[in-house]
Amino acid sequence: MACVEIEERILEDWGTLKDRLGVELEEIYNYLDQIELKEEGFVNPDEENLIQAVLFCSWLDPTVLLEFFRPAYPYFAYIKERLVSRTRFLSFLCLSRSNTIAEAYRKLTPDGFQLLGFDSKPTYELLREFVNERLGAYRFSEFLDALISQIREMLFHEGIELGKRDGQDASDEPSLKHDPEAKYSGYYKEYGYKFDVVHDLDQETLPLYYVPMEITEDEGADLVPAQEHLRSLEMEPAEWKVDGKYATYENIAKSEVEGTHLVYKVQRGWVYNPKGDTNEIMRLYQKCWKEENFKVDADMDYMLRSLLDHGESEAVGAYFRNVQMKRAEHEAKEIAEECGERSGKTEGFIGVAKKETILGRRLPRRGAKTFTWVLGIAMMTFAFAALIRLQNGVFDHLGNLTYIT
Repeated sequence: MACVEIEERILEDWGTLKDRLGVELEEIYNYLDQIELKEEGFVNPDEENLIQAVLFCSWLDPTVLLEFFRPAYPYFAYIKERLVSRTRFLSFLCLSRSNTIAEAYRKLTPDGFQLLGFDSKPTYELLREFVNERLGAYRFSEFLDALISQIREMLFHEGIELGKRDGQDASDEPSLKHDPEAKYSGYYKEYGYKFDVVHDLDQETLPLYYVPMEITEDEGADLVPAQEHLRSLEMEPAEWKVDGKYATYENIAKSEVEGTHLVYKVQRGWVYNPKGDTNEIMRLYQKCWKEENFKVDADMDYMLRSLLDHGESEAVGAYFRNVQMKRAEHEAKEIAEECGERSGKTEGFIGVAKKETILGRRLPRRGAKTFTWVLGIAMMTFAFAALIRLQNGVFDHLGNLTYIT
């Protein structure tokens, strides 16, 4: 048989395969490449190994996360095994940077679904229900907690403490025009929404906590709840870096008394507050002499905690802020370096989130629920990347998304 005839037969057979599968030949080649990589074992994405999101997500072991869905399924024991592939689809929704579930669904071929663990191509409705109803946008933050808890535990076994050094900041997200739920901010000069986020300063691109807000809300009020949330996840924040809007007397007092050192720049216009003077602290404490827990020989730490419990947050906060102001007079360079880490890493993380996830794109629909959905998907994107790496023996650059395509 002539070479030309052989080539024609090959092309004919490929054409038949293409018609039966309903996909282009290029997709068939890509899938064969993915199968080959899958058989070779985990490959960490880098500049020499650009990894498709579907393949990267196929390396996720979701079994450690399945208990999260028990309340959503009365027949959990029956359906538990099927949730493995659906959770991998959730990770693909995030890591493929799809704006909607429908977009992620269209990106996957039948073979791509099989890589994620499905026996056959599921219906769109099944996946929509799983993401938007069984999980739901307002529980994305709780699912992030489940992801972070697994990450924290795996890092702990490697001698790495997650959440010990943290940065916190807020950023805006413009809304679509004529969004009745969006408000106008004179600071950002736009209609939209806002989010507050905490990330690990050592892992950098790993969010530990987030909350959606109205664009005019005071993010400073979220500092203490954020710290308490990390402690509820068995993390012990020792250092917390913020900008000036978080450094209120109450926030400083509650952070320092609980053992979390708040790092911030001394703001222009701040003056020494005599309520925080050592002698004033002692005088205020003496006024509590009738209290049952009053100690005659109490040290400064005990007095500060006691005064905070009695509502003297300004005095306690002023005590710590006065110390920071005095230090700034002699150690301005050191403080600038300490605060510079927050500027570089925390603002940098938000920049990465807006560049590498769907967060920086035009919102697909109007309304606060849509913003909450987009924000949750963006934050889970980093956590899924980190968990997949950890499960496959990689312990650095956990949240890096650059080489996942």
